[in-house]
Amino acid sequence: MLKALRRAADRRRQAHGDYGWLFAPYTGDEMVAIDCETTGLDTRQAELVSLAAVRIRGDRVLTSDSLDLRLARPASLSGDSIRIHGLRGIDLAEGAGIDEALARPCCK
Repeated sequence: MLKALRRAADRRRQAHGDYGWLFAPYTGDEMVAIDCETTGLDTRQAELVSLAAVRIRGDRVLTSDSLDLRLARPASLSGDSIRIHGLRGIDLAEGAGIDEALARPCCK
């Protein structure tokens, strides 16, 4: 019940914003699979370090039309988080800021 109320409030609040279309019912045959890597397993405190996405159309995975973003190394990156996702500080050296990364075009 609480989730339904929150979803309705979000839909109303975002209806005319940049992401309002995300709250409309989906009727197509194409989806996007998203993978996020973070600095830890606690979703309330972990920071995002990479974001990847690939399109799926019908029963085909369109690997040629994918997204792979590395973000700037967060201060909270530690040995424990490197063991989880395998991304070292040097792997994130050329990473973008979160706002810059999300503003990039979706696919190649």
